[in-house]
Amino acid sequence: MDPDDLLYEGILQKLAGATEMYDADVIRFDAFYKLYSHVKKYDYGDYFKRNKVITQPEIFKQTFYEINGYLYQQNLFLWGKIIRRELFLELLDNLTDYYKKQHWTLYEDNAMDFVLLKYAKTYAFIKENGYIYCYNEESSYTNRNEGYKANRTVKDVFLLAEICFDYTNDNEYEKQMAMFQLRRFLFEYKNSLKKVTKGFEYYYRI
Repeated sequence: MDPDDLLYEGILQKLAGATEMYDADVIRFDAFYKLYSHVKKYDYGDYFKRNKVITQPEIFKQTFYEINGYLYQQNLFLWGKIIRRELFLELLDNLTDYYKKQHWTLYEDNAMDFVLLKYAKTYAFIKENGYIYCYNEESSYTNRNEGYKANRTVKDVFLLAEICFDYTNDNEYEKQMAMFQLRRFLFEYKNSLKKVTKGFEYYYRI
C-alpha cells in the first residue's frame, strides 16, 4: 500500500479466502481513484473478469490493452493486488545490485511489477471492492514536474526503462512493452525534460 491510501473494510478476509481458493501467485481486486470528493473505478478490462485465473503468456499480455494501435497499461503498480511472498522475495534477489542501490523517488513499484508480470505463473482476479488510491497534493508523484525535481524524475524514468529492457527476453511483444514504457514517460514528463541539461529531444532520440 501507499501510505496515504485506503482499503475497503473486509477485503483482507476476502483475499484470505481467495488465496485458498485459487492458490495464485498474484490476486488482483477492484481499485478506485479518489480525487477530492470524486471516486472513479479503475477499468481492468473484460478479459480479467471473464477469466478468473490466467497463466503465462496471457498474464503479461493482458495487463495492457490496445486502442487505435497504442498500448495502454491497466495497472502497473504493486498496490491493488496481493503477491505470493516467496515469489516477491525471489524477484528482489534477482534484481541486480545496480538497481537495488538506486535512490528511487518515483516508479520503483512500476519496475517491480513489470518483473513480477514476467515471472508470475498464475494470476487471479476477484470482483471485490478493495483499494482506494487517494490523490495527494503533497506526494512526490503529484509534484514530479517541479523544476528542482526534474533531474531526479528523468533519472527514475530511465531507470524504469532500463529495467524493462534488461528483463525483457528475446520476444517482440515484450520489447514493444518496454518501448511503450519509455515512450509513455517521455511524453508524460516532457515539461520536466525541458528543464534538464540535455532536454526532451535528446532523450527522445535515445
